[in-house]
Amino acid sequence: MNPVYLFHKIFSRFSTSNFFDYTNHNLIKNPFYNTIYKEFSNRKLSEKEFCILIIKFERLLCLEIEDFLISSTLQKGFLDAPVKLFPIYQPRCINCYKDKQYFFASHPIKLKDIEPTRVNIGVIPTLSPIWNADRLKRTLSNITVLGDNSFKFQPLNHMAKILSPFDIVLFGNGNHSSCAGIFEPKADIFIEEIIDFSSWYEEIYFDGTCFRHKCGKKLFYPIHNNIGIIFEIGRLIGKYNINLFNYVISNDD
Repeated sequence: MNPVYLFHKIFSRFSTSNFFDYTNHNLIKNPFYNTIYKEFSNRKLSEKEFCILIIKFERLLCLEIEDFLISSTLQKGFLDAPVKLFPIYQPRCINCYKDKQYFFASHPIKLKDIEPTRVNIGVIPTLSPIWNADRLKRTLSNITVLGDNSFKFQPLNHMAKILSPFDIVLFGNGNHSSCAGIFEPKADIFIEEIIDFSSWYEEIYFDGTCFRHKCGKKLFYPIHNNIGIIFEIGRLIGKYNINLFNYVISNDD
């Protein structure tokens, strides 16, 4: 059985999220999101075509985030490491949850020991938060098919997770060399872990500027607006039970 199909089946079995729609879609002024939202309402593409369109739109959104991180790193020399794109714990409204133990209890569901799945980060939506300008320049200039030194996956160095349901790859180690791999035509890695953010959709939405609790209270501003856009695309993906990764797994030997 396809391993990605398998872990999507696992999530559908254990997830309690109904992907509640608190979002005011008119506030999200993003052409990628708006196109996907309209396509869900008036489907003109086949499922395969639609999945590929979402994947490419998410990749463009991730590349804009990566461009922001690269530009900031080059300008400042260093960024705080690691750059936090998503909170470790699920944000809670302190006014709605007076019990402090419960307030800090919830965090993204993490499933381990997923069968190793090969994906090409040169094609799929990927984020690799970098922070050191010198290391970035060195890896970008050295890791390239142009110089006969293509990206090579190092299991002890390149550690990444799939973030579900928006289905993007996020690196937590080996970030500078993996950043170089994002811009290569072929850069295969193996994923063995997935973090499920589905429970967030029960209480959290992005208003186009910041993340809010369903009561309306501001929770946090993302480091880049596209983080929120990707999050809301994930709501649509989960709501309509779309499975993207069947179309982007690297099956070649």
